[in-house]
Amino acid sequence: MRTRSRGGDLSGKWFATGLLAVCGLALVLGGRSLDAPGLYYDEVVQAEPAVQFLAETGRPVDIPGMKTEWAFGGWFPVMTQSYMGALKSQLLIPVFASTEPTPESLRATTFAFGLMGLVLSALLARALLGNRAGLVAGLLLAVDPSILFVSRHDWGSFALGFLCRSGGLLFGVAALRAALNPERGDRPAVAWRALLAGLLLGAGLYNKIDAAVVLGSILAGVLIAYRGHAREALTRLIREQRPAILLFTSGVALGAAPLLASLGNVVGAAEALVTGGTMGSGDWAYKLATLGATLDGSYFPRLMMAGGDFDTMFDTEATSRSLFPWALWVSIAYLMGQASSARGTWNAKLLIFMTAAFALTVLGLFFTPRAIRVHHILNFVPLPHLIVAAALDSAWQSRERGERFSGSKRALASLVLAVVVASAVRVDVETLTDLRASGGRGRWSDSLARFAKDLGKDSQSVAVSLDWGLHGTLRFAKRELKLEEPFWRWWRPRGRRTPWTHDGNDKHVYIMPTPSLAVFGYGERFQEAVARLPNESVSIRQHLDREGKIAFLSVKIHRPHRVIRRDGFEIQLR
Repeated sequence: MRTRSRGGDLSGKWFATGLLAVCGLALVLGGRSLDAPGLYYDEVVQAEPAVQFLAETGRPVDIPGMKTEWAFGGWFPVMTQSYMGALKSQLLIPVFASTEPTPESLRATTFAFGLMGLVLSALLARALLGNRAGLVAGLLLAVDPSILFVSRHDWGSFALGFLCRSGGLLFGVAALRAALNPERGDRPAVAWRALLAGLLLGAGLYNKIDAAVVLGSILAGVLIAYRGHAREALTRLIREQRPAILLFTSGVALGAAPLLASLGNVVGAAEALVTGGTMGSGDWAYKLATLGATLDGSYFPRLMMAGGDFDTMFDTEATSRSLFPWALWVSIAYLMGQASSARGTWNAKLLIFMTAAFALTVLGLFFTPRAIRVHHILNFVPLPHLIVAAALDSAWQSRERGERFSGSKRALASLVLAVVVASAVRVDVETLTDLRASGGRGRWSDSLARFAKDLGKDSQSVAVSLDWGLHGTLRFAKRELKLEEPFWRWWRPRGRRTPWTHDGNDKHVYIMPTPSLAVFGYGERFQEAVARLPNESVSIRQHLDREGKIAFLSVKIHRPHRVIRRDGFEIQLR
């Protein structure tokens, strides 16, 4: 299954050195100042179960959909949501056992997952396209702003999914090559590669079920590009490599075992998404905007400028963008031309496979209800980067093929790579500079951490979160701080019908986001009740970010009181 000529390609030694340099570049661009901006709630949601497992007085995290079981001496995380496993939480346990659970340790871990995904993707590109293309793919991944910053501030568990997907595909390709190449087809080599491929792909499914969209698209891409060859290869594998096939399927089942054990909940969640997730023109427009901003690297800077408000982020104009999308579309056109002129060859089939797999992945994600954020769209990684690397490498190989204007093609390919990398680096540098200067805005503001540390100076203080996005960040900022997060009970169907009472005093501080960033709106209704109290009995404080904008609000009632929640709030002074 040798896919293309490697004449004039880099040596393995140069590839290893170059890949090390690429990782160093990624660390410089994205691995600094991990304390900025403030922690985002969804960064913490899979970290907190790991902390609770390790704590002597740990308890299950009370969030709808989250599942923990008493095992191994603590509350062991199993599922984060019905469609998302707790693999990330489990891998954070040894990290937090050896170091304090801080924003820096959390982000360093998720960034490391992203770096490992980068390395495995570069090795995958090398296996398919050769050393030079593998190194170029690694470089494109290392400077991609969306990959760098979503790995660094991981939510939706992108970074770990990237690692599992890249590793599974790498070992899957290696297993197939060993199985179908008579010179390398010894069964032990095939078996262990097949097992690792299955384990990683299964773990990717357990990490988040939408990995199935990507794997299905890649399989469809194989069938489109190879057709008869795929049937012939499958027949041969069944005849000669049954143990390896069994190990692969066993690996998938083992990697995804906790997800399979919760299959009823997964199917129920998927059914609810499909039946309740019909998409209108606004959803399609939003997904197109998300796709474009993910490819050009402007998604994360826009989100930061909007303070984490996904609904208004595209009202913000990006100050700079990567030119990667232009390189991608030109590369697809160029490769389709190359495949057409070399129709029927293995190289042509490989180019068709990569392009078809990428297109089908994007289509699959577009038809997946509610998959509208960057961590969903990024499931196509590393396919677009492999496509651009393949096109550049093909242009550089034009001289070996004896093509006309080969010198111009090689020079143009080098210029394109330099311009794309430079434009991406510019976005990276500007984004990190803004994060360090602003400390984050809105849902990402570091003012919440400053507030937690001030509040924690009084050991009797209790922070009561009245809406989404506050509780987890406060806990990470000040572990000893007493916290209550009652709104999840109100959100549940039973809680909507059952009155809720809370007896408080001047040590209780009620916190809520600004109305524009509220998810449930409980804070606004609480403020309506506060407005009916005597002015001298209440203090309302606006907490500002470094730029002087309101990040969140806190309310302190100076007398003993009772809060009653039915349809709205009633506050009785005592």
